[in-house]
Formats: sequence, C-alpha cells, structure tokens
Amino acid sequence: MRSRPGAGRTDEGRAAWDDGRQAIGNLQSLGGLSRVAGMTDDERRLAETRTVLLFGTLTLELARTASAQLLLQASQSSGPIKLMVNAQGGPLEAAEALFDLIRGVGVPVKAIAAGAVANAAALAYAAPPRDQRYSLPHARFALFQNLGAPPVPGGDVLAAAQWAAQQRARVARLFARQTSQPEELVERDIENRIWLDADEARRYGLVGRIVQGLSEV
Repeated sequence: MRSRPGAGRTDEGRAAWDDGRQAIGNLQSLGGLSRVAGMTDDERRLAETRTVLLFGTLTLELARTASAQLLLQASQSSGPIKLMVNAQGGPLEAAEALFDLIRGVGVPVKAIAAGAVANAAALAYAAPPRDQRYSLPHARFALFQNLGAPPVPGGDVLAAAQWAAQQRARVARLFARQTSQPEELVERDIENRIWLDADEARRYGLVGRIVQGLSEV
C-alpha cells in the first residue's frame, strides 16, 4: 500500500509539507506566481527569480513559510532555488523540518549565507551538498542549538542532562556528515558554542565557496 505524502515526518515536517501542498494548490488555481493574491510587486519579482529568504529568528512559523515557498517553487520548475539565509535562534524542530525538506524537495537548492547564520538556521543552511553552500564574505556561523525544555519530569536533573546530551550528539552527527569533520570535534565545538567567520567555515567544511556577489552563485 502506498503511504500518504508527508507520512513518516515529524509534526513540524508534516505541517511544512501540508502548508506547501496548500500553497501549490492555490498557486495552480491562480495560474502562476505572478497572480498569487496578496503578494507585493517586490515579492512577486523575488519569487520569479526562484529566491527564498530565511531572515530573522527561525521560528516554526518561519520554517513553515519557507517550506511552503520551497515546495511551491519546486512545483513550477526543476531549476535550482536560491535560499538566502540570515537567521538565528529557533527550536531544533524548525531546523530539522527544513533540513529534511531542502534535501527532499526534488530540485537543487543553493544556500547562500549573509550576516549571522546560527543555531537552527546553521543546520538548515548545511542541508544542501557542500558545493551548493555559498557564503558572502562577512557572514558568521555558529553550530550550537537552542534545545528548549527537555520532555522529562520537572526536577529530574539527570534525565534532563541525558536528553540534552542525546540532542547534541544527534545534531553533531548531522553536521559531521555535512562537513566531513569528526563527530567528536563537532560535538565539542557545539558544546563550546564557537563562532566561525566565512573563511573558517569554509575550512571547516560548512561553506563550500565564498563569493563576493550573487552573480557568482
């Protein structure tokens, strides 16, 4: 039996998928990007360049909006999508939903870092293959995550510490896979809350190429 599209995802991933499918249906009924109701002229022009912005605090709402835009763009063409990232903070669930969607949307996604790319946004940025990850010269990066409140009984310090360690290890495995760094090193860097400039991130394996302008992407 074939599973329903979106099955097997987390609640956040399913929400992103459902929002995206609804956006695609709305788009198709309107006849294309240029006729989507409520979009300003600037937003329409940006959409027509296949560019998605991930700016600000990476909340679940921002992740859903970006996910819907990625799915919508993928429904229009098999050409690459540019994902501009200048975002920080946010829950790990938002990062994981975007990470999986970027890798599974079915078209190439080019991530471009500008400003500060930290926390949940750094994991989303790391989703494409390394040669599709770009950085402007003055971007900065941080891998550590805002893990949120542990789902354990209040006051159980040991259980909370074990949960946090498991989450850090899980994130470290993803970053290690995407950067080719040893998992132990990545986990230590997450624990130490380090920041990397663009060139350090390139040598780390997080950034594939530093560009001076978007025409180089």
